[in-house]
Amino acid sequence: MKQSSRQRRKTGGTEAAPKRGFLSRFGTKSQLNLRTPLCNTCLSLGLVAPPLPSPRTPTTPMSMNSNSWVFPASPVSTSSGRYSGTVSIGSYNDLMERSECPFCQLVLHLVRKKGEAPALVGGSEGPSWSPTTKYQLRRSGDGFEVREGLSTLGYVCPAGEDVPVAPPAASSGNSSPILDCTLIKKWIGECEEKHVNCALLKEYTRSNDALDLILVDVKNNRIVKGNTNQRYIALSYVRGNVKMLQTLKENFNTLRRDTALEPQKQKLPKVVLDAMKLVSQLGERYLWVDTLSIVQDDFMRKTAQINNMNRIYGKALFTIVAAAARDAGTSLHGVNAGTRLPYVVEETIDGKRFVARPANLRTILNQGCYGTRAWTYTERLLSHRCLILTPHQAYFQCPEAVRTDADASKPDMIHPELDVPSNPLLMIQMERAMTQKMFADTFDEGGFLIYDELVRSFTRRALSNPMDKLLAFAGVGAALKENYNSNFVNALPEVSLDAALLWISIKEEKETAGPDRFVQRSRFFPSWSWASQPGCVDYLSGPLNYTLLNGGPGIESDIGTIFIRKQKRLRPLNRQFGDLIRRAKTTTPAPRVEDMPTPFLFRDVDTLYFCGVTASLDQFRLRQSERDRESECLLLFSKILSPAKSQLPDQHKCCGKIWVDDMTSFLPPASASLDPNDEPLKRDLVLLSSTMVPHVGEHLDIKAEFATEEFRDDGEPLMNVMVIEWHGEYAERLGVAQIHGRGWRAARTVRKIVVLA
Repeated sequence: MKQSSRQRRKTGGTEAAPKRGFLSRFGTKSQLNLRTPLCNTCLSLGLVAPPLPSPRTPTTPMSMNSNSWVFPASPVSTSSGRYSGTVSIGSYNDLMERSECPFCQLVLHLVRKKGEAPALVGGSEGPSWSPTTKYQLRRSGDGFEVREGLSTLGYVCPAGEDVPVAPPAASSGNSSPILDCTLIKKWIGECEEKHVNCALLKEYTRSNDALDLILVDVKNNRIVKGNTNQRYIALSYVRGNVKMLQTLKENFNTLRRDTALEPQKQKLPKVVLDAMKLVSQLGERYLWVDTLSIVQDDFMRKTAQINNMNRIYGKALFTIVAAAARDAGTSLHGVNAGTRLPYVVEETIDGKRFVARPANLRTILNQGCYGTRAWTYTERLLSHRCLILTPHQAYFQCPEAVRTDADASKPDMIHPELDVPSNPLLMIQMERAMTQKMFADTFDEGGFLIYDELVRSFTRRALSNPMDKLLAFAGVGAALKENYNSNFVNALPEVSLDAALLWISIKEEKETAGPDRFVQRSRFFPSWSWASQPGCVDYLSGPLNYTLLNGGPGIESDIGTIFIRKQKRLRPLNRQFGDLIRRAKTTTPAPRVEDMPTPFLFRDVDTLYFCGVTASLDQFRLRQSERDRESECLLLFSKILSPAKSQLPDQHKCCGKIWVDDMTSFLPPASASLDPNDEPLKRDLVLLSSTMVPHVGEHLDIKAEFATEEFRDDGEPLMNVMVIEWHGEYAERLGVAQIHGRGWRAARTVRKIVVLA
């Protein structure tokens, strides 16, 4: 390749030997693209003048120095004349119209879609992408973060001097080579033969009780009967609205015949066909994929398989993760030619090299169609090994290491793109495997913190069908049961039910949950379970904050025996007491079975029965905090402890706080007309437990409103109560609250049987 005069002046007429490093696989002899004209939009970003700081400055947060890549989460202020903050760079169509601009070419590499390289995405783009979707740039250090809504697509930033030459962005429509199956087999072999921790985990999870499976035989193109003791690979993907071949009772025997899938391949989506091809290329034979490996119209067996997802994905050799596929009609990146882009591309702007690289692995797995779905989250969580495929590269993750094909020549090099999200389930299993624990732990503070992290991450993700919520969490519950010896009732651990009832609903930006999230309480699940609540659920921001985060004392349960009625069967719950939950010296007596009402419910949900101490909510005034009117919280003011001469809410004694599940239904709008024939709402507070917390006002984040003089920190506990609304003989949860002990004792209380649906 001939050199330009500008290049010859820089290199003395000879081509300088490229330095070896992280990007060495991307064509180190590629010619630098010296185009400099920027479009008006990019000129406003201040890329040319004033000069950018040196990318080799140690404090540079976004330099492409291979020794230190740091990407701050918030915009960074810059010197005068350079843009600081977030700006729209236009849509895909706008970028294509400005494709002569080298900076726009770099951005296009990160947002390149079907219109530019049809084979790259291999099919349906799904309803969430449009060529008119606007993209944003956010200044971050010396470079820019490219965003689509709340999702990070990648970064455009200066290249350090030690970064080898990458292909020009103008040619990024040409894909990089397909997956190196020899390299992937090497990764698997190293994991099986050399990783001590992986071997310990395999031995720890070994079971003589194999689970029966239906597997796809990719050699003979048919389905076969197998079990979890066989060597097979699982597939995790977003199905979307793509219609595909399914195993049913009527075609089960037909699909078991040799080559039965061959004439049916036009009914199989691209992601399944590519997975079958990849399994074959890796020298393996069996694939587990939900639509073919579960008889879809056999309800009993389907439910049994879903409840054992922890064993199906945990026993697989590894799980293929289609991390960038919008739906089942999208190809697996790298299996076929033309389905991958180079990892990094570059352009030269005003004599300075700029590169574009995708987001790191943690970001990829927490956003997009795959990252915002609850089913795929649990599938990846339950897998011990994952082969994660993205449009730019492949990752292999096991309990001991993470590998990428971005630089196969240096497998031990630590790369910033390998920032992998934590897997709490795997951490528990690894700890038990390494310490050779043969008996299950108890649900102490540490175990409950892990449960909280799992619930929070699960509930912030979307489900196309809200009725699948318990099914999607069933595999996680089964894995927790193996380690903590606790059954789960509607996704709550039975042994720690007193603490598990104290969940709260928290607000999150809607885009993180996906477009298909339901917005009202689901009537398919009992109100006392977080499964009934739309949106994100948390334990650390509510009554359990001090106990779980600050090492405070556990809660003291004030309830005696709790019964659950499940499918007309009544049984007492097996609650356990220890450091997290202690039994109070005096608790409410167990209700007699003959005294328990059997209310008529309009829906078939599990019902809790217990004898509780209740106080009418009418004995308290409610008010939103003046400084935080957007929160789902209300302040509690005791009417009984207030001066008789005063009726102003501000002069009542603030003694607690309510975390409301749904503020809209809890506080009807002021414009709503009241029907005089309607019965008044009957709402109670039910005492569940208590806990000792110093500095109550600070703990509840109501220091300005809290009646410090009236409710001093003098050994009084905080009472953990549930807010309920009665509907005849049964009640439903509206939220939870914490009330100062003196404020609770001042209220008139009644002991009654609570039927909680």
